[in-house]
Amino acid sequence: MKQDVIKTIVVVAPEQIGKTNLFVCGLLYNMIYSPCQSMIVYPSDDDAADTNKIKFFPLMKHIPALKR
Repeated sequence: MKQDVIKTIVVVAPEQIGKTNLFVCGLLYNMIYSPCQSMIVYPSDDDAADTNKIKFFPLMKHIPALKR
């Protein structure tokens, strides 16, 4: 796969269907298999801390490559 291509995917679905989980899992996969500089912009520092604690850290602690 060509690495210098930027892809945009738009997911439209009703509430509580797993859109955020899809994004989180995709980002964690890339962190392992195609690491690059990434930035996630949150509306506030509190939102960033909450999202990281609730959505990212629980998954990361069960992935050996990211647990370190």
